[in-house]
Amino acid sequence: MKVFAFVGLMLAAGPALALSCMRPDVAISYRDAAESTESYLVVLGRLSHDEPASGETMRSPDRVDDPPKTFEARIEGHFLNGESFGGEIAVPVTVTVGCVSVWCAPVPPADAEVLAFLRQDAEGYYLDVGPCGGRYFTDPTQEQVDRVLACHAGGDCAPS
Repeated sequence: MKVFAFVGLMLAAGPALALSCMRPDVAISYRDAAESTESYLVVLGRLSHDEPASGETMRSPDRVDDPPKTFEARIEGHFLNGESFGGEIAVPVTVTVGCVSVWCAPVPPADAEVLAFLRQDAEGYYLDVGPCGGRYFTDPTQEQVDRVLACHAGGDCAPS
């Protein structure tokens, strides 16, 4: 009987262990954006919104077909322009909080300092947030900012 209980426990734990993410890294995020067929703008600034924070990053298996959560936010700060974050920006941003199966991204903190990789098109700016992270970094360190600048200048862009 103990063997069946153990096997049952391991099968139940399987979905909790199934999503495996690499630790988000600004160099990887920069390279992904630079190599994308879509346009990206790297912004260092404050992301503000009224969406309530949610500590839940799991959803019920019967809701895996639900559409991603989308809400409007605003980002104000400086965008990567040439050799520095020199261009000023203050624009609305559509935030999409995505999921992979039952694993979901948390809502980005409101009024947080961020280093964000915004997808852009003719309609506006978008922050796509997935359960593995990598499109924004809250309270970025000077090392993270310097790493993005080095990547942009064609310098060392290896993950830390």
